[in-house]
Amino acid sequence: MNMQRRDRMGELPGEEQVVAYLREHPDFFSRYPKLVSELNVPHPVEGAVSLIEYQVSVLRDENRKLRGQLHELVDIARDNDRLFARLQRLYLALLETQDLEDTLDTVHDHLRRGFECQAVSLRLFRGETLLEGRPEYVPADHPGLGRFRNLLQQGRAVCGRLNSEQLDFLFGPAGAGLGSVALIPLSDATRDPLGLLAVGSRDPRRFRAGMSTVFLGYLGEAVSAAILRHLEE
Repeated sequence: MNMQRRDRMGELPGEEQVVAYLREHPDFFSRYPKLVSELNVPHPVEGAVSLIEYQVSVLRDENRKLRGQLHELVDIARDNDRLFARLQRLYLALLETQDLEDTLDTVHDHLRRGFECQAVSLRLFRGETLLEGRPEYVPADHPGLGRFRNLLQQGRAVCGRLNSEQLDFLFGPAGAGLGSVALIPLSDATRDPLGLLAVGSRDPRRFRAGMSTVFLGYLGEAVSAAILRHLEE
């Protein structure tokens, strides 16, 4: 009875059949490298490259990949620590602001210096009297906001590239050289839109689509709370 017939009957092949199969298919372990790391080979095997040497090679490759993943996680953790420290400094600075104008200036200053951004824009739908003479105020029915309606309704930060009209509305002439932008909706406690915070970078990968926006969400909450504190005074 050959191996194929035994397989069909649910029986396992014998050792001689396994040996014969491996001799006929010397590339078997190259096609199934993970299996090699599970084998127990007590002594070297003759050949161009012994099986135990191949095991060591496979384990070395796996170890190299794991070290790479560990270094990547460490780098992410360090970046997160730096972001938390910057956010904390911004929180403390916002608590010390005396009025709405001071708050807006603090946001611009900290984001440009602390977050290494080339452009910062705030567009607010409230505080027309307090913001008189400043570019931040735009009425809620401003036609330029039509391109951001979905973002404001969803209430979640997004990152990526913007078209020229969006860049011009948010940043004016400074938007021409930006390669990526983070858009952060601002809202009050009832989730009603308060405004829009935009942070731009010349680096097209700095705020790439699909990246985590957890920190941007924290940033939006802090800025919203600071602005509302002065609007409601």
